[in-house]
Amino acid sequence: MENKNLILGKIDKKVVYINNGQYGYYLTLNKTNYKIPDWMPHDKMDIEIAERLIEYKQKMSQQYLVTKEKLEKTEAEELEKKKKEEEDESDDEEPKTMILTKTKK
Repeated sequence: MENKNLILGKIDKKVVYINNGQYGYYLTLNKTNYKIPDWMPHDKMDIEIAERLIEYKQKMSQQYLVTKEKLEKTEAEELEKKKKEEEDESDDEEPKTMILTKTKK
């Protein structure tokens, strides 16, 4: 069976491969895949362009994770605030008492 992975070069002593998959061309570095945009010609890809593309994708991924973390933290704070408000409201209400009376048959 023929190996379809093409070695493009090395980044930080790790090999970068260019692959053709089901959804188009992508780069592989250290068991992580990075999609090559459709508008970028894969046959003109060299190691410098690949390095810049990988750095960009990693930066965007990091920004996404930071934004997601901030959003989750904000949502958790809002949920905690709602719970506290509900507890405060329930404490303010007077407890209801039940009065039992006897009836004649």
